[in-house]
Formats: sequence, structure tokens, C-alpha cells
Amino acid sequence: MEANDKKRNLLLEIYQEFGSRFCDMEIVYGDGNPDSGIVFIGEAPGKDEVKLKKPFVGSAGKILRDFLERAGFTRQDIYITNAVKYRLFRINEKTGNKINRPAKKEDLENCRPYLIRELLVLSPKIIATLGNVPLQTLMGTEAKIGEVHGKKTDIKIEGKEFLLYPLYHPASLIYNRSLEDVYRQDLSGLENLIKQLKAGEGIG
Repeated sequence: MEANDKKRNLLLEIYQEFGSRFCDMEIVYGDGNPDSGIVFIGEAPGKDEVKLKKPFVGSAGKILRDFLERAGFTRQDIYITNAVKYRLFRINEKTGNKINRPAKKEDLENCRPYLIRELLVLSPKIIATLGNVPLQTLMGTEAKIGEVHGKKTDIKIEGKEFLLYPLYHPASLIYNRSLEDVYRQDLSGLENLIKQLKAGEGIG
């Protein structure tokens, strides 16, 4: 069995366990190249992601894709998953429609063990978190994206070292266009970091 197939089978086991535990939720699992060495972690799927069963396919996904292309990447060059793998929603009392809600501490605690197992299987050279939810899932609630974005840091997960690179969530650009230059600079920093690792460690 090739390494890629072995990883996919292990990921499938994790996802099946998650699906059994949260069978009443609208779930979206990770997607991409498990051998890429680069993992992007978002917050949680929205209605577009649930509909297509893929992470980052809505408006935030388009922004991420555009920035990745500017940096010379495609979705096939990375693996994308979410810290919380089920849709976070509440029912609008007036319309009866589902609307997104923020992640609660309970959501992070429910999903963190599965994210950890996922990362240990993927064993990426770089973990790029998108927004506060994945950042705090890995580093604790005291971590704030506004303070650490674009700054690489080493973290340990189950005794294994990983390089973490926090980014703003692409959706933040929808509500605050002034972050676009910052996001571009941070992504450029990530691009340079990947090039350094490729040169020194044969990543990808």
C-alpha cells in the first residue's frame, strides 16, 4: 500500500468515527492532497460547504483560492480541513432558516481530539490556521489572531513538533477589506516559508 493510500485509509477511519458520534450534524471532512506537507485549517463549514461536501467552496473559499493562486498554489497542492467539522448554526426565529453561529468552547472540545488525530496522520511540515477557532483549538483560548498572524511558531502535538503559521480567516476580508494587504503580506510570508522548507527539507 502506498503512503498516500495509507494516509487516506487512516483519515477515513477518523472521519467515520466522527460521523458516528455526530451523526445528527451537517458534516464536512478534509479534502486535498494528504502528502502535500501543507495543511490549512479553517473554522467550520457553512451551508455551501455542506451542500458540496467540501471545505472552503463558498465566498471565503473563493478568496482563499484567489490568494493561493497569486502565491502559486492550487487546492491540489495542499490539504484543507476544519477545526470543527460540523456546521455551526442556530434557527432564525423569524424566518425559521439556519444561520451560522460562532463556535462555542464545547464545539472545540468535541472536535479537538479528531483534529489532533488528523494532523498526526497528515504529519504536515506546515500548519496554516485560518482565524481564531483553529488557532485557539491548537494553542488555547488565550491566543488571538490579531496578535500572532503572519508569525511562525513551533508547537508540540502529542510530543511531535509542528510549524504553525496563523492567518486571518478569508471571510474576515469580506467584512473588513482593509485586511487585504495584511492578508497578502502574510500569505507572501507563508509562500517564502514553504520555499525555504522545500529547499532545505524536500517538502511537497
